[in-house]
Amino acid sequence: MGDEQITGEKSPIGVLFLNLCLLGCVGYFYMGQWQKGIAALAATLILSAAVGIGLIVPIVACIDGYMQAKQMSEGKAVGHWTFFSATK
Repeated sequence: MGDEQITGEKSPIGVLFLNLCLLGCVGYFYMGQWQKGIAALAATLILSAAVGIGLIVPIVACIDGYMQAKQMSEGKAVGHWTFFSATK
């Protein structure tokens, strides 16, 4: 399961807005990075409840999601747990 690659064209701007506006996870779901989306959602909720800094996760997720979707729109595959410009 961890070795699978995700391909397909995804809108980088769409992923950016989905991650920024919807708890830092929906853009990952849209791209097919389900595990990363669930982790981002959990981190957002935990950091919001425990420390009050949950907004950090959606900001990082929108940048990461944008860069991952940009790689995908260029025809490159990404893994389920790749971050920023790292491709698999």
